[in-house]
Amino acid sequence: MQPYVEALLNHRNGTLQPYVDIKIRWRQIAEDRNRTRAQADHERPPSRSSIYMFAQRYASADLDIRALLPDFQARGNRKARIDTRLNEILDELIEAIYLTPEARTKAALVAACMRHVEALNSAIGQPDAELIEPLPLPTRRMIVRRADQVEKFDLAYYRKDPIKAQNAHLPIGVGPVATRINQRWELDSSTLDVHVVEKQTGARLGRPTLTAVIDCASRLIVGWKISFEGESTLQLMLTLRHAISPKRLNHINIKCPHPGRGIPEGIWMDNGEAHHSDSLKDALNLLHITPYWLPPKRPKLRGKIERWFRSLNLGLIHNIRGTTKSNPKQSEDYDSEDEAVFTLEEIDWLITFWICDVYNTREHRATRRSPIGLWAEMAQEFPPVMPGHAEDLNVLLTRLSKRSVTAKGIEIRGLLYNDYTLALLRNRPDYDPKDLKIRIDEADIGHIYVLGTGMTHYARIPCTNQRYAAGKTVYQHQAVMAHAKKLADKDRQLTEHDFEKAWGELILAGNTLMQTKGRRKTLHRLGRFFAIGIKPVQAPQPSNADHDDGDEDYEFDSFAQGPKPMSSVEASPVPTPPTPRDPEPSTAQPTAITTEHISAAVQKRLQTRRSPPKGKRPGSRPRRVPDENTRSAASKKPQPAATIATVAAAGNPVDPRFESAANDSSRSFKLMEVDYD
Repeated sequence: MQPYVEALLNHRNGTLQPYVDIKIRWRQIAEDRNRTRAQADHERPPSRSSIYMFAQRYASADLDIRALLPDFQARGNRKARIDTRLNEILDELIEAIYLTPEARTKAALVAACMRHVEALNSAIGQPDAELIEPLPLPTRRMIVRRADQVEKFDLAYYRKDPIKAQNAHLPIGVGPVATRINQRWELDSSTLDVHVVEKQTGARLGRPTLTAVIDCASRLIVGWKISFEGESTLQLMLTLRHAISPKRLNHINIKCPHPGRGIPEGIWMDNGEAHHSDSLKDALNLLHITPYWLPPKRPKLRGKIERWFRSLNLGLIHNIRGTTKSNPKQSEDYDSEDEAVFTLEEIDWLITFWICDVYNTREHRATRRSPIGLWAEMAQEFPPVMPGHAEDLNVLLTRLSKRSVTAKGIEIRGLLYNDYTLALLRNRPDYDPKDLKIRIDEADIGHIYVLGTGMTHYARIPCTNQRYAAGKTVYQHQAVMAHAKKLADKDRQLTEHDFEKAWGELILAGNTLMQTKGRRKTLHRLGRFFAIGIKPVQAPQPSNADHDDGDEDYEFDSFAQGPKPMSSVEASPVPTPPTPRDPEPSTAQPTAITTEHISAAVQKRLQTRRSPPKGKRPGSRPRRVPDENTRSAASKKPQPAATIATVAAAGNPVDPRFESAANDSSRSFKLMEVDYD
């Protein structure tokens, strides 16, 4: 500061050259001082007011250099403007009133602070007084400003949810990385954002549940199941059975083969009741699979399967008729229930087609490889481990139960299971009831599996009433038992005749409700009661429901055939693999979806809508009955923009490394093709 002040005094005394301006002189002084300094330490000339202030102070002190020293102690207020005790009181009240799950407003906080300080001041002079001197009342602006200074993380942590606050505000790191196939599987269930209808009557059944399993190393979807069972033990068992067993999808016209199979090392899943069932734990233990239950409200810990559900919604579900979108704001005025035209069988077929021919063949953003190509490459070094026989999955992935064996056999929910195997087991001298293990297939109660003392394999024990029990699910039998109790006299034991009578009445009542306008929950339960979705996926078949085109029936392509023969176990979702043979992966070109891939039934459902059930739904559109000329003209119109042909990843490039990896993976496919016979 001294050179600038001296230049100003010399300018006043006339000792400077008259043609040199004082501002130019100050700039020259700054340039001279910056010549010997680094670029980062360069200084700018002080302001004009600062130089004049210091010049006046310097002249008044008889040119004493100490007058130019900075007076830091004179800057600002040296005392706290708010009393320390008042600060502590405001902090305590903000924590006790504002940072609570009730999420009280700032107005309530201001009123509480005012009353509390007034109460403290009025208690001065009493024996239990907390203050000696009265505190000034805080102003509303002061309290609101203190509340606004609370961090966003603290607001979300104390006012909303601690886990949500951590997910929203804390940094996210890199999760576990799988280095080989079947090392880490992630399993999750989600309600699909689409309404489905019943095949025969067109009744709205609601939204089904999809359970899927993803392999974290290759990002391949190894198994999936869609039904009305919800997140139940049966749904999980069927999904794992589908994920571990080989996929035989030739009967539904899938171009790219699905190589996913094998027993995983570990599986990560939710903390639901079905995930902690004893049956699932015992099955995973026998298959040597380590279960990992993730903490609740932490979807980021299984981000790969969560992200895949979003890809499925954006790539397929949100672009077909009857979709509900992700939330009501996105769907707006779209009546998804009234526009629903797809059956559960067709939705299952579309999802299977999208997984095999679209998702598994296109390049993944994280791995820069297609899931099917990366799986084939890793399978050469780490071939999948398969169970000894396909029947093992049908036995192990069932519900575990405890019962006693009598002369009548084993009684489970009013049904008897018996044959000579149980008689021999019960008559063994070393028979121990504690060693008895009973497994129930919830998808078919026509038989059970029993393992007892001295037995090396589970024995299949049939139900004595096969006419009633064969092919029925546990949920169906529970509904029959509940209805049979209402029909039978009180305190009377139910018989097989009561079950058959109740079953017949429920079937008649269910068919009647399907043809009338019922409630949502009722129709959804009917979908589960009729076991829709429990059977394996098949190509879409013709339905007898009424449509907008009057008496015109759907036509199907030649490839819309029924399923191939299953294994020796009746109603088993695991097919018996044929003799291993070398696949031809190079012939399957994973190109964009075209209308040739989809059967005529699904194509027509994309352009037409199913008529509502008897009794017009409120708010539904008037039914259009086109004549023959209108039909011929409409058939020439192009597909709408929301069809599968234009939505599901049209034009996605094929991973250039997929073809070479598939050609070089004949050895890996031979290893994975296990002969179970």
